[in-house]
Amino acid sequence: MARDRRPFSFGAFAVASLTLISPRCLASQVSPEQARAAAYAADESIAPYPRNVLVTLLGFDEEHLRRLDAGEAVVGNMLYDQGDELAVAGAVRVEGDRETFVRTMHPSWRFQGRTPDAPMGVFSDPPQISDLASLRLGPKMIDEIRQCRPGSCGIQLTADAITALREGIDWKVPGYEEEVERRARVFLIERLREYQQNGYADASPFADARRPGDRVAEFDELLGHAMLQAAQEPLVHRYLADYPRAPADGIEDTFYWTRTEGGGGAEPTLSVVHAATWTDPSDPTRVAIFDRLLYSTQYVVVSLGETTIAPDKDRAGGFYVVRLQRVRFRVGGGLAHGVIMGRVQTAMRQALAAELEMARMVAGR
Repeated sequence: MARDRRPFSFGAFAVASLTLISPRCLASQVSPEQARAAAYAADESIAPYPRNVLVTLLGFDEEHLRRLDAGEAVVGNMLYDQGDELAVAGAVRVEGDRETFVRTMHPSWRFQGRTPDAPMGVFSDPPQISDLASLRLGPKMIDEIRQCRPGSCGIQLTADAITALREGIDWKVPGYEEEVERRARVFLIERLREYQQNGYADASPFADARRPGDRVAEFDELLGHAMLQAAQEPLVHRYLADYPRAPADGIEDTFYWTRTEGGGGAEPTLSVVHAATWTDPSDPTRVAIFDRLLYSTQYVVVSLGETTIAPDKDRAGGFYVVRLQRVRFRVGGGLAHGVIMGRVQTAMRQALAAELEMARMVAGR
């Protein structure tokens, strides 16, 4: 497939208020490359924002724009495709009450389980074991934990997680599954509390010889390419980089978990996510949501998602939802790597399309 040869500019699309940021302030938070891309994204001589960025930085062509104008949820071409890393962007234009839309799309509402059996939930402040009452690892995940050893583990666990989940369990005694489930809930709560106190810098590598990885360094690389935080609102960029020590003006944190069943024989996946929602103090309808993956049992090592809601400057009553996702996976090597990553790319595009379609349905038009 064709690849974008320009310097990767994931997220350099939402800079509508760049003129409110002094050059000194901007330069103190971002690299020269990011600053140049931010200024380029702010140029509305081609078309009003965000259409200018969809064309100049996100690779949308006339057909993409035609479908966007027709109300379709449009996923663009892959922005980045290299090794175990993928990035993709998409957008949808909708009409409706932006304030109501923002409330409905807020992570604290979207990921709150509506029934006792819902495989997702929002953590309390501070996190409580009861927040995970509806979580069930299930037989496949428990069996992976049973077989897990440092250096050889079917799910992504750190060395201390392996110890915490396995130590002292008699796997021959009926009912061990309930103990593993209980320990998993305790472990997740403890790790989330540690993150809230110390940030991402203490994230340990997974105890897997296939790809132990430095998750801290890998996330820093993702964040270094995230133009939205760096240029639209430097506070958000600094907030994610220095959490929990950075200022949080206008930012609301939501921590949530999800459990998804694997399709086509894939393993189920448990994920914990930190979502930071920034609201412009001068315009409450101008909102950006950033989601940082804290933990996933399968496949994804680090991930950074960016969603922005911006008015349609050409037509009153409409607004755009633009979503970008950049992910690093652990899918192994060998001859099958290309085939697996092709399937991952397809799944990633489908997931983004579903996110945008959900936004369109929430708006109602």
